[in-house]
Amino acid sequence: MPNDIANSVKEQISLLQFICEMPIKDDPRDRLAHDSAKYASELGHSSSLLLGPENTAAFHILLRCIIESILKLAWGLRSAENAMSLERTAHNEFRRNLKSLINEGVLSLEDSDGGLSLDETVIQLAVIDSGDKAPNVREMSKALGLEHFYQVLYKMLSMHTHGTSSIVSPNPPQSKITDRAHALLGGLETVKILSGKWLALRELVDPISLQAALLPAKRP
Repeated sequence: MPNDIANSVKEQISLLQFICEMPIKDDPRDRLAHDSAKYASELGHSSSLLLGPENTAAFHILLRCIIESILKLAWGLRSAENAMSLERTAHNEFRRNLKSLINEGVLSLEDSDGGLSLDETVIQLAVIDSGDKAPNVREMSKALGLEHFYQVLYKMLSMHTHGTSSIVSPNPPQSKITDRAHALLGGLETVKILSGKWLALRELVDPISLQAALLPAKRP
């Protein structure tokens, strides 16, 4: 990978890490921006190590994670309720997973102080919260006017995640390392713009600007 591109990737990761150090208020949108920047910086670092042709599936799986986080971040920042809905959905999914494990006899939880069983409490919380869920990724992309991101990027990258890409195309033509690096740069830069603008200026990013960052017509 050319040095200029490698340096650009490192710079985006450093900027995302800087955003993680910015002070945040007790606002779900602040927490979302902070957590998304941290998540993207970690994925960016790992993805930068997987740009070679021998890591095609692994790179595209991580790139899909970045694309998904962009759509969730852009949707969540639109309102405090949206961001809170994402938080609730994450907590509820965790509780439902615990409930499933408890019901199947795989897991049992106890209070660390008194040793009392917490199984019934977890099950009841999962039942109470079962109907509270954020929109799925496609619905978020439609609400943002970015459904083409979902159709062109997310859905195709999902084939790598689910292992179907190797069945459909066992020997796909290899993209250039520079092309992958540019795709990674676009994703990291988009998270940086979304998170940074919100935390520093309390500003949202319009769909056209998002598209310009994520799918630039030309990069040097």
